[in-house]
Amino acid sequence: MAYPQGLSPHGNSWRITKRIPTELLPHYGGKTQLRHNTGKADKREAASVAWQWLGEQEAEFERLRTTGRREKTSIAPADIQWLVASMLSSTLGAHEEGLLDGGAEEARQSLGAFESLRGAALSALSSGDSSGISPIADDCRKEEMKSTLMSG
Repeated sequence: MAYPQGLSPHGNSWRITKRIPTELLPHYGGKTQLRHNTGKADKREAASVAWQWLGEQEAEFERLRTTGRREKTSIAPADIQWLVASMLSSTLGAHEEGLLDGGAEEARQSLGAFESLRGAALSALSSGDSSGISPIADDCRKEEMKSTLMSG
């Protein structure tokens, strides 16, 4: 495995250092370098974390060059799908947990949160491309149909 330039030992772990491009220095408040502790004692594991961090930094530099902002200004449909799926999973898990623990009130609250989340996601994407959530919405409809058939 090739080790990234700037990877160096730092205490019991490894640290990666990246020089900030000259044209972007005004965005970093006087810093000339960025450092990230990988949290890994093993050099190979640290290199893996370092490569990922370096990729994120290069993406941030490119965003700064094109938009003038360090933050992401849009979310890709695949990322939206992952975020919504994670939130739905967490909410549904809390609902199931509430039912298993016999807590009808907790289950009712988590179901309300689920409905609110679903409504907000659909509302936020109603004017644009909903391809990021349509697979999740389809799964939700299937689950709702199963629940209706089982309870009816």
